[in-house]
Amino acid sequence: MIMYAGFWKRFAAWVVDSIVMGAVLVGLALLTTTLDKAQQSSLANIFVPVIALIYVLYFSLMESSAWQATLGKKIVGIKVTDLRGSRISFWRAVFRTLGKYISGVILNIGYLMAGFTAKKQALHDMIVSTLVVNDWYSPQQIEKGEAVPGKGSVGAIIVAAIIIAFVLIFFIGILAAIAIPQYTKAVEKARAAEALTTMNAIAKSQNPGSPVTNWHQMPIDIGSIDTQKPAVTVTDNFTYTLFKDGIYAERRSNNPYALIKIYADGNVMCTGNYDICNGLGLAVNSNMVY
Repeated sequence: MIMYAGFWKRFAAWVVDSIVMGAVLVGLALLTTTLDKAQQSSLANIFVPVIALIYVLYFSLMESSAWQATLGKKIVGIKVTDLRGSRISFWRAVFRTLGKYISGVILNIGYLMAGFTAKKQALHDMIVSTLVVNDWYSPQQIEKGEAVPGKGSVGAIIVAAIIIAFVLIFFIGILAAIAIPQYTKAVEKARAAEALTTMNAIAKSQNPGSPVTNWHQMPIDIGSIDTQKPAVTVTDNFTYTLFKDGIYAERRSNNPYALIKIYADGNVMCTGNYDICNGLGLAVNSNMVY
């Protein structure tokens, strides 16, 4: 069996460790949601340094422990040693972890070196004189360079499974990044079309000579009337406001927009979200204030 851990084993370990660090990041982010805005603002300044410290401690403590491996490395069956196969110290592990910045800053070439160097060392391994080897090798065997039977088939299956999962998640993420915005846009356009239908129904119910400007007098019931502002009614998606010459529908969301229908000419104008307005074939008026 090959003593040194190849590029793909190390990549599979990185995938697992990235998931671990991602879970920590999500946990911390969720924790901050329980704080008030002042506390969140004060923590924002130290959030990145805290994440960086957790990253360094995770790799350094795990790789200098009895495991000699992070969770990802342990799963794929590899470990970190010095050039003689012995367990490395905590501080060597710290400098190895910090050295990854150098490997990454040069377009990740430092990481790719693990695929073609003689001892499968990445640049940060060379900097601190470490090896990444299959975990069934003893220090004596590593020092002598002995080839011994190991768990090659099991390790290969684990590595392949992790890489396949990573590829699937990657492509699913790309598809989601394309599909979700399109779906959201389609849903919002459907809501806007529904609002237009409501506005047209209201316009038809009006007496051209004396339009109603109070929902209490409106023959159509579409929502909850604001008793403080009788000209305003609220539905799940829009706030409708009556005025002398027409009706105004306001949509409050991450991408707010508003529709306005003038009774006299029957035209509808739109402002705010250009994609929604354009998708509905409406005239866009950027000067409207809402």
